[in-house]
Order: sequence, then structure tokens, then C-alpha cells
Amino acid sequence: MLANQRRTIAAMGTGAKQRTRALRRATINQLGAATMAALLLFLGWRAFVVWPQLLDRSAREEALVRSEDAMRRAEAQLEAKYRTDTQQKDHGTEEDLPAFDGRVHAPALTHADVAPTRHTAPGACGRDSTFDVPDVALGHKVTRRTFRTTGASWAMRLKAGLRYAHMVSVATLPNGSLALAFQAAETAEGAEDQRVMWASSTGPSAEKFYEPRPLPLRRRGAQWGPVLHVVPKPKVPAGFVIHLFYAESKGCIRPVKPPKWPPGGDIKYTSSIDGGRTWRAARTILAQESEHGNIPKVVANHLVVTASGAWVLPFWRERAMLDKTVWPKGSESCRTEAEAYAGILVSEDGGATWSARGAVRAERTWLIENSVVEVTKTHKGEATDPHLLMLFRSHEGHVWSSRSFDSGFTWATPEAVTSLPNPDAKVSALTLQPSGDIVLAFNDHTRLKGWDVGHVALQTEIPEKARTDLTLALSRDGGHTWSRIGAIETARQPGLRLHYPWIVQVGCELVLAYSKFFVRGYDDRGGDRGKGAEALGIRVVRLTAT
Repeated sequence: MLANQRRTIAAMGTGAKQRTRALRRATINQLGAATMAALLLFLGWRAFVVWPQLLDRSAREEALVRSEDAMRRAEAQLEAKYRTDTQQKDHGTEEDLPAFDGRVHAPALTHADVAPTRHTAPGACGRDSTFDVPDVALGHKVTRRTFRTTGASWAMRLKAGLRYAHMVSVATLPNGSLALAFQAAETAEGAEDQRVMWASSTGPSAEKFYEPRPLPLRRRGAQWGPVLHVVPKPKVPAGFVIHLFYAESKGCIRPVKPPKWPPGGDIKYTSSIDGGRTWRAARTILAQESEHGNIPKVVANHLVVTASGAWVLPFWRERAMLDKTVWPKGSESCRTEAEAYAGILVSEDGGATWSARGAVRAERTWLIENSVVEVTKTHKGEATDPHLLMLFRSHEGHVWSSRSFDSGFTWATPEAVTSLPNPDAKVSALTLQPSGDIVLAFNDHTRLKGWDVGHVALQTEIPEKARTDLTLALSRDGGHTWSRIGAIETARQPGLRLHYPWIVQVGCELVLAYSKFFVRGYDDRGGDRGKGAEALGIRVVRLTAT
């Protein structure tokens, strides 16, 4: 009997094991079926939602390729027509014509159609003109106005959707109108959408400007500090070439909300031969990672053509924003040990090739936003062999300067120009023709109370965070001494900035462009016309000697 019970229990155990195995297999089968169903659903969703997007993107890419092919064909036709016209008019050979490949189209600007204007020759401007101004006693404020404003206008006004515009550059076109370029963004400096914008005046008076347009070039990061340089060239469609230099951010965007790029990056170059209607694809002339370490490079001031024909473009290496940023793990490459300094880019073949020269630095201040002029006078005002003078923004309360007597390879130890205050803001210098005098546009006050920069300002009457007293100074002895010759604008409100000037000579007049806006965090609803943003933007002033 006991044996029977054992056999019964064993049989029961065997059946239970079989049932457990069967249940396990059924469960696995059900899980497998559910997984397969989920996978099929996912694949169906991908096919229904994602695949059309991929097709659409592919179609867009194909359309872009077709569009670029069409542009190249149109440019080839234009080139062929232009060659035929040129040969018929005996203006030159095929070798004289620029290549048309790689350019990007933009809407046409009609300034190229403005009738050329005959300007008075610089030597005939008169004794008391811009080029022969009376001496003015050096003092903190202008003791006698030697310039009067003969025209003022807005090249661009801040508005909804474009609340930031800064670092303007100006060039004179052969027909007398002005070309402008500046950096702009929807919200603030360094924003991901920051790009170079381009505009021109409707005529020689510079009283009106066409609507600014973004430069139609592909970009990977924020674009900074455009520099315009115009060269007459009769054998191209417009009769002149517009050269444009700027910096483009790369690599490290600051992890703030919203993300912002630190100033600078690669220095790039593009050009237009048809008055700004089309632009060549930009190329890098100085990479961020070149020249002694990975550090952003920036440009912001005049390109100078020396007596020897060399092109001299000032630039600087800026790491201040990189040092202030708290970079997350994995961003080690954004922490650079490369040294910050200022120098020049030099081309001796009309912009085809470039080389970096010089490394100007100071121990107690940064030296940035450098402006270069060629000096042709001694400290006594007598003629001398040309050499280079570079003027800098600093946070030591004054403009700083340095000189080079070997075409920019080496520079003298920089020093403060104690007669020229500076609130850590950009200056703009220009050699006047034919006198050889140097004119400087700058903010005529020192650092301001309320700035977190290490010491309290000397001028407590200047409102907090403001940059004002935009002033002109003149040197007749190669930058050794300076006299104030005119105050451009002196509006004063907390946070209001009239700064970053750019000065050019137009015949017997001077044209000054600058930025006008409120620093972030200050009320901009008042303005100087009671309409807030309508009174802010890129300002252009035309000046005539009195």
C-alpha cells in the first residue's frame, strides 16, 4: 500500500511539473506576442510619422541642390555675358575677371544704381575744413566746437523681433552712398541667432537707408564684428568690390538660459562684386584653434591700407567670457590656457593670403577692440617714415597705445594715454587725407560707479552703467598729443549707451556711426523721443568743420 501511495504522489508531482512548464511556455509565448505587437506598432508609427518627414527633408535637400545648381548656371551665364561685354568694350582680359563659383545670392540693393556724385577733392576743402581744424586747448571737456552736425539718421531702429544691434562698420561707395554692416539678434548679444546684417544709404546724403538684410551666408554660430572695406575695380559689374570680414563662433556655447556664444571664433572673409547683390562663400583666414592655442579671435575696426600697399586688419584674442563661464563636465576643451593678446592680420596680395603678426598685452588690463592707423608725422608734426599706431580699449580708465616700426612684427610696450579717458569701450581712429592728422572717436569719461570692475569711478555725475559723451579728438603729431574738437552726443540716462563708434571720411566731411541702446536690466521705455525702441538702434551722423 505504501508503494502505491508513493507511485501516486510521484505521478502527481510529474503532472504538476508538466503543468508548470506548460504555464511557463504559455507565458513566454504571450510575452513574445505582446513584444512583437509593440514592435509592429512602433514600426508602423515610424512609417506613418517619421518616414514622411525624412522624405520631406530629402526633398528639401534635393530642392536646395537644384536651387544651387540653378544659381551656378545663372552665374555662369552672367559670367559669359560679362566676359563678352568686357571684350567688346576692351576693358581687359579674362584673367582680370573674378571667379563666380561659390557665391550666395541676396536680394539686390539698389544703391549700385544711384548716380555717381562728384565730391570736392580733399585738397580743396578749405583752410578751416575737417583737414585743417584750429587747435583746441586740451581739457576734460570740449572748449570750442569745431564741427557741426549737418545730418543725422537711423540706419536701423530696434524693434520687436530685433532688439539687439551693435558693432557697426561703415564704408564709402564710389558713388558717394554708404554701406553699413553690424551684428544683430532677436534678443541679446551672443544669442544663437546673432548674425551680420547689411544695409546701404539711398544716396550720398546718408539721410535714408534701405531696410537692413541678413548677410546670406551659411553660419554655424553667432557672427561678430563685421569690418567693411571697399576697393574700386572698374572691371567688375558694380565697379567696386565690397570686402567683408567678421568672426563666427564655434565649439563652445555657454550653458546659460538661453544659451549664448562667447565673443569671437574663426575670422572669416567674403566679398561682393555686384554691389551686395551676391556674396562669395566665406572662407576662414584665421582659425580659432590656430596661432598658439584654441581661443576665440575677434575683429571690430578699420582695415588699413599702408603706403606699401599692405592690408592691415587689427584683431584680438578674447578669453574673458570663457574664464567667467562655469563649464559642465565634458567641456574641458572650453577651458583654455591660451594667452589673450592683440595683433594684426596682414595681407600683401590684396586679401588673397593672410598672416598674423604681433602679440600686444599688458599685465594689469586687457587690450581689445584695437584700432590701427599709419602714422606719417613725428611728435613735432614733421613728416616721417610711416609706422603703425594701435589704440586699445582697456578697463584701466584710459585709452592705451602701442607702436610698431617693422610692419607689425614687433610692438613697443603698451602704455596708457592719460589725456584720453575710456570707460572700457571701443574707440575708432582714422588718418585724415591729405593732412595725415589722426581723428579719434571715443567715450570721453572713465570707468563708471556701479560697475563690478574693481574700483569706483572718478566721475560720479555719469549715470550708472552708462556710456556717453561721444567725442572727437584730433592729433597733429602722430598720436603723441590730442585735442578735443567736437562732442557728438551727450545724452545721459542710467544704462543708456552711446558707444562703439566707427568713423569714415567722405570727401570734406566725416561720417560717424554708433550704437545706441540700453544695457540689459535698465528701463528703455523713455528714450530721447519718448518712444523707447524707436529712438534706439544704429545712428549715423554727418559732420562738417566750422
